[in-house]
Amino acid sequence: MLSSSCVAMLARLLLLALSFSIALQALPALSDELDERIGPLVERVTRLSERHVDVSRVVGELDRAVKLWDSGDRGEALRVVESVEVEVSRLEGEAGFIELSYRVKLYATVAALLATPILFYTLLPRLYLALWFRLRRGWVVRVASRR
Repeated sequence: MLSSSCVAMLARLLLLALSFSIALQALPALSDELDERIGPLVERVTRLSERHVDVSRVVGELDRAVKLWDSGDRGEALRVVESVEVEVSRLEGEAGFIELSYRVKLYATVAALLATPILFYTLLPRLYLALWFRLRRGWVVRVASRR
């Protein structure tokens, strides 16, 4: 049989587990309002990031909003979320130009890398000869006398 101390210990563990489960169930209910606003924002920011838009500042602001919400400053957290929504809308408007400039830079880099060996193959011998002639143009060639 179990001793009374073991029963008391099991009762305390059961009570502790029950209190943790109740606390964990209450947490999602408290943050549903923030989740409804941040969830779509995170999806929009992810799409912007896939289009090569720099969203690091927006992600930092969203993180700040979540921390403010967790600390109990719900009004400030909602204000931060609203400012992030405005910023994301602005970035979505600029995303086409940003993506185009990214692709132009990418293609220009690839073209330069592909052209480098061809340019060296064609221009390096010519540059070498021009330099060689320039360095030796003051030389005088004398014909050796025949004996």
